[in-house]
Amino acid sequence: MEGIVTRNVRKEVNNRAKSDDIADRVQVKVKAQLDEMVASKVQERYAADDLVGRVQVNVKAQLDEMVTSKVKKKYAADDILLSKILADARLVQQQLQRSSSSKQKRPVFCVEPRTTKPKKKSHKADHKSTGEKKRRTGSRSSPPKQQKRRVKTANVLVL
Repeated sequence: MEGIVTRNVRKEVNNRAKSDDIADRVQVKVKAQLDEMVASKVQERYAADDLVGRVQVNVKAQLDEMVTSKVKKKYAADDILLSKILADARLVQQQLQRSSSSKQKRPVFCVEPRTTKPKKKSHKADHKSTGEKKRRTGSRSSPPKQQKRRVKTANVLVL
């Protein structure tokens, strides 16, 4: 019986050693798989964060580009308006220079106020000169004299 007990003890020791060895191997494999899973999750997470970061950078770049293009358009519109205003100002300045530098001087009239009011013509004189009405016989036997108008001459200044 002693031999049977020793065989059983050896078998059990061998079985325990084998089971411990198998358990260690399984534990190592499970740890390796867990490490792999964690590493892959970490890599996926970093990859996802990297993708999100890249997308954010691209979106920011596109927004910056849109804003700068709108600003450029506004400045371009303002520049066009400013250039038109400056062109108009140059044109006016050139016209002024041409008119002031031309050999022909423009006369400028200065009219003085009249000292006497002009006399109105009588309606009779208008009718008599055109012959529309018959002459009336009255104290005058000669036709009425035409009144001379007094016209003042204007002073002319040359610029």
